[in-house]
Amino acid sequence: MKHANFAHTHVYRESNVSLFSYARMKTTLLRSFLMVSLISVATSIVAKPPTLKQLFMSMPGSVLALDSARRSDLMAYYFDKKVDSVSNGMNGYIHIRLWDENAHHLILQTSRRGTLELQVFDKGNPEFIAISKTVCAPACLSRLSFYTLNWDLLSIPSPDIHASDFLKTTLSAYDSTQAMVWMTPMFVRYSFDASRASIIATCDQKDFLGKSDWKGLQPDMKTSELRFIFHQGEWKPASK
Repeated sequence: MKHANFAHTHVYRESNVSLFSYARMKTTLLRSFLMVSLISVATSIVAKPPTLKQLFMSMPGSVLALDSARRSDLMAYYFDKKVDSVSNGMNGYIHIRLWDENAHHLILQTSRRGTLELQVFDKGNPEFIAISKTVCAPACLSRLSFYTLNWDLLSIPSPDIHASDFLKTTLSAYDSTQAMVWMTPMFVRYSFDASRASIIATCDQKDFLGKSDWKGLQPDMKTSELRFIFHQGEWKPASK
């Protein structure tokens, strides 16, 4: 009888140990699964790019000199279809000309002669913001700058453009020299093509030169528009 009780007790203890080990293993696996799930969720949240609204509201004052209240008003007016402009604080108005949330593309008319264009480029690693500020008087001249999604300035160079890039390669020495005179100073306006993830550089000499000079330059021009894509840390001419 004692042997039977001992055997029964031994089996009972072994069963308890097995159940305890199984429960502990199950708990460990559950914790591991939860940890992996939390990491995956956290990663997806961090990796999600900011919305265009978030980028617009967080844009530094050095990029857009418009306080938060007027930025909020501008968006509210634009989306409520009331008016599309607010005072820019300099006896003028700022207008939203384009707001494309899906393409992360924004164009603002910042004054009668100035525009600001924003485009998020996702071809780089990581993504980055491109800003083009343009002033027309009447010929247009743009300046590019590039930022992280947190608005830290990046040292990405602008496209390398020369006046000769717009001219025909078959010009005589005389015609080439004269064309370079008309191309100095060179006026280039930058814009963004969201559908092709590229920068468009447009030569704006027509609005700088007089009618007779433009009539002389126009036949010497190969193109008035160049396109660039971002590749391996720099802007390179896009293949046609």
